[in-house]
Amino acid sequence: MQSPRTATSPGDNSPSSRATRSRSGVTSVSASEKTPGDVASRRKACNQCKQQKLRCEYVFQGAHNRMQSQCRRCHRLELECKIENGFRRTRKRRRSTDFQDEIVELKRQLNEAQAQASTTSHTLAGEEVEAEWAMATEGNSRHLDFSLNNAIIAYPDDTALSVAPLSGSIDAIRSPGGDTTTTEQSRAPGLTTRPEIDQQTTRRLPRGSFNVPRPRALGNAVLSVEEIEDLFQIFKMCYHPFLPVIDTARTPHEYYELSGLLFWVIISIAARRLKSQPTLLPKLARNVTDLLWRTVRTTPYSVHVVQAIALLCTWPFPTSSSTSDPTFMLTGLMIQMGVQMGLNRPLDAQDFSKAPLELTDMELAEWTRTWEACMIVSQSATIGCGLQTPLQLYGSGISQDDGVRNDIESAVDNAKFKYNLMIETFRSRVTMALLDKPRDARHQPATRERLILYRLFNKEITEIEGKSLNISSATEVKTWHSTAARLHLHAFYLFDHASSEGYEERICALYATASSLIDSSRMLDERQVQFFDYCPFFCYQIFVCASMIVLRIASNGHFRSMVDATEGMKLVEASIAALRKMSVVNNDLPARLGDVIGFFCALPDPTKIGGTTVEDIQLKQVRNRLSVSVVHDCLATWRKHFMAETEGSAQRQRVEGGGLIASSFRTPVGDSPYLGGLSSIGDAQNMFGLDFSFDNWDFSV
Repeated sequence: MQSPRTATSPGDNSPSSRATRSRSGVTSVSASEKTPGDVASRRKACNQCKQQKLRCEYVFQGAHNRMQSQCRRCHRLELECKIENGFRRTRKRRRSTDFQDEIVELKRQLNEAQAQASTTSHTLAGEEVEAEWAMATEGNSRHLDFSLNNAIIAYPDDTALSVAPLSGSIDAIRSPGGDTTTTEQSRAPGLTTRPEIDQQTTRRLPRGSFNVPRPRALGNAVLSVEEIEDLFQIFKMCYHPFLPVIDTARTPHEYYELSGLLFWVIISIAARRLKSQPTLLPKLARNVTDLLWRTVRTTPYSVHVVQAIALLCTWPFPTSSSTSDPTFMLTGLMIQMGVQMGLNRPLDAQDFSKAPLELTDMELAEWTRTWEACMIVSQSATIGCGLQTPLQLYGSGISQDDGVRNDIESAVDNAKFKYNLMIETFRSRVTMALLDKPRDARHQPATRERLILYRLFNKEITEIEGKSLNISSATEVKTWHSTAARLHLHAFYLFDHASSEGYEERICALYATASSLIDSSRMLDERQVQFFDYCPFFCYQIFVCASMIVLRIASNGHFRSMVDATEGMKLVEASIAALRKMSVVNNDLPARLGDVIGFFCALPDPTKIGGTTVEDIQLKQVRNRLSVSVVHDCLATWRKHFMAETEGSAQRQRVEGGGLIASSFRTPVGDSPYLGGLSSIGDAQNMFGLDFSFDNWDFSV
């Protein structure tokens, strides 16, 4: 008898029936018989959980165990939960690469859009940007719009979106600070400059056009319209008379459109003595230098770039070491740019340009004025450094005999500027005639030959001083330049042997010339000129040379009885006060040289610098730095003294009678004060008790 079997219906879905079918081997069910649990066990993970490689758990709710539309994680994090059959995980590294490619593509599209807009909608764009500037600066607010920062501040010289074009395309100097990454792919291999389409390189800006005043910015230096106007006015009043190379009739904003580099160089020069914004000059020092190098590698150049470099060589940024001063290198760069452009042949400028080029009378005068300024700056700066000017390798370029200026009269209306041309021509001839030959720096031309040259050059400088150039109102300036030229000639007396004919008379004449230069400088500063505050850098170099000469001769045991040594030491102390006034920032070269001169004045034995005999006055250590060899010779003596002091031990005892504490020699330069309270002529006691740091000093060139 069989046991009764429990009847099960096909539609019975109870757990017992499922277990019974499982035990009996029933494995196939119809699609309509699938339960939510069966579906959930085979359901794929949602996109969010699959992306994070997490377990996806769906929630059952309600009386019929219906699934929610979201998994637990998406429900908790409020994420969009969906399942896609074709979904694949995205690698984050791949996404970063895609973003970079997208950025490059967007930059390319933006560059193309700007190029197209330069011929269609520059005027409207300029009005929009101007409106943004007005909104950003309303109420004297210095907070600028972020989009405006991207358009103007980040690239202050790329004015493609702010001004209308002046020609078919933007000149290279218009955007020296622009983004260069977009053009890297189009450059030839090994190319370091950015060549533009060959076209007329002369920027012609119609007077009164595209010069809408607006704030300007370079890096983190932002200037309002009023600040720009004030700085340009300071430049015109205080600095421009020393080197009248720019056209003062142009507005600051015209210069910004012509050359961003020239605009910011003028701003930097005017900010040297700006007390209302003491941090402006340090900001501009880095940003303008970066802008300079970006402009240098951007071709073609313009006359305004050459003007900017000439001004920067005349008033360079303050530096604490002569080895880090790029002035001499920039003078060579300036000359090479001018020669490449044809500034030395303004009537034949077409020979240096591929595109048709015909200069107007105003442009012709500007080219001539710029080239003459290059001659003055190059000659003055290189003589101040004691190096051979690059012009001497192929001729001065400012002489009436070499044909450079015979084809056109000087366009400079400023009489003082013309007089400077004559002085620099004279100094160039003196250097070429008395320059050491490469065969041996120790062998000078024959003494008799040198004596003849001395007489000829002394006669010539006397004739130059007697010429009238309608500068009677600036007699002091004329006297200073002629005295500086005479000092350049007389400084070569220190190379002569003591046994030569008339040696003592020449040394006394050198002393008188150096003393006259110091007196002339003080006289200029006491007048309204404020010479020590605004004079060019090469004036400081010549002034230091005169001070060292007076110090050396007045400290010599033989010549002390032949000159007024007491008055000479007073002049030296006055020169220390003048160097302090020339100093622009703490611990720059004028301040350091003033400390060196003060150190020699404070020595108990003055013969340490001047010697005791007539032979000691001759230069023996440094003889290859032209007329400023005496400065480098004194610095060499100064270094040797400190090296001898520091070789023994770290602790030195007080120098007997000198008042100099040896431990102060190791005081950091930043803690070393300027020359005490010396503000006028005083006695030598004012020089005692000062700190002279040595470890961080560097005057080698």
